[in-house]
Amino acid sequence: MSEFMISKEKFSFGILDRAPVPDENQCILLYRDKDGENGSYLIDNYKKVYTSDIRRGKYNVKVVFSLSTKTNSYPFHVAMKNNGFYFNVNISMSYTLKDIRNYYFKDGTDSIQLVVREMRSLLNKQDGCWGVQQGNDLKKEIEQSVEDILYRNISLKFFDIVVNVQPDENAKKIIESDINKDIVIREQENDAIVKVDKNEKQKEILQSEYHVHEVKAQQLQKAAEAFGPLAPIAMEYLSGKMSGEDLYKYIEEKREKDLGILLQVRREDFLTDQKFQNDLSKMIGKGDFMNPEAQTRLQDNVSGQIEEKTQEEVDVKDGDFL
Repeated sequence: MSEFMISKEKFSFGILDRAPVPDENQCILLYRDKDGENGSYLIDNYKKVYTSDIRRGKYNVKVVFSLSTKTNSYPFHVAMKNNGFYFNVNISMSYTLKDIRNYYFKDGTDSIQLVVREMRSLLNKQDGCWGVQQGNDLKKEIEQSVEDILYRNISLKFFDIVVNVQPDENAKKIIESDINKDIVIREQENDAIVKVDKNEKQKEILQSEYHVHEVKAQQLQKAAEAFGPLAPIAMEYLSGKMSGEDLYKYIEEKREKDLGILLQVRREDFLTDQKFQNDLSKMIGKGDFMNPEAQTRLQDNVSGQIEEKTQEEVDVKDGDFL
């Protein structure tokens, strides 16, 4: 018996007999031995049966079939190329009877065995064609080819077809090793990328700092040209770190201090009159940082000190040496 054929027995139909009725999810095939498929009569739960048809057919064989769905899986091996390993291939599917006459008379109830033989022949042709890393490619090839095989089958209707391809245990170790190597390589590449990014950022920071220093140097140079010795304190004022009042106070104090030093040097006769007058003119001549009132006051103070110094020189020259 096949997986769909439930029973097969001799059949006779008398004048008073009632037409056979199949159980739920079954069907009955009546035929004559000598005629086979020709003139056979199929009884199912979907059409009305007439006793006159059965009596006229003079059938002598009755076969009962199951219309239930069957599910099976079929394991195969596909040898890999070059390394002696193989892929474990498993094809699972569900199927039911589609053409009962073709199934019984032409396939001899061996429809599924015929399908399995075709699949085995297909997979034998794949031996040695695929490398250890090509399992997915092999799966796609098998799925397409199996679909073609099942579509050509007349007797059975197939559905829920699943193809699974896995490398054997030894091949898995190779794949895992390659994956680990790839992970290490990618990690190294990522580390290198991170280092490059850090170097680029550091380079940008250094370039930015250099630009800032360069700008500051240029500003200081311009300040030195404009303000001379007062350039640093002028920069403090321009950058907002010193108020205008503090700047003026600093400049006035500095000039008064410098003037005191100049007068002291003059008293000690370290400067000629001409040199003293030149330095004094530079110091209090037309200063940009001193208002006119302060400038006049400073000039008067200096003039008085000069007159005192001149009178001292006259007294010394007219009298005895001190």
